[in-house]
Amino acid sequence: FDELMDTFSLHHFIIRRGELLDNTPEFVSFQRKYAPRWGAVMQVVNQLRELMAKYMVPLAYVDGKKVAELAMDALSARTDPELLA
Repeated sequence: FDELMDTFSLHHFIIRRGELLDNTPEFVSFQRKYAPRWGAVMQVVNQLRELMAKYMVPLAYVDGKKVAELAMDALSARTDPELLA
C-alpha cells in the first residue's frame, strides 16, 4: 500500500491554524517520497506554516510537489508570493 501511495499520491497536505497536520497518510507518503531532500523541504513547509499563522489562515491545502520544487532551488530566497503560488 505504501508503495502505491507514494507513486500515485498527489502529496497534498494540510496546515490548520498554523499547525502542520503531519500524521495524515498523504503527509507521511510525501515525507517518504522526498526523504533524501527532507531538510530543505521542511524549511519551505515551516515558512508556509509561519505565513499561515501570521495571517491567521484557518485551513490551507498545500501542494507538496510545488513545495519540493521550491525546496530544490536552494540559492533562491523565498518570498511570500512565491510560497502562495
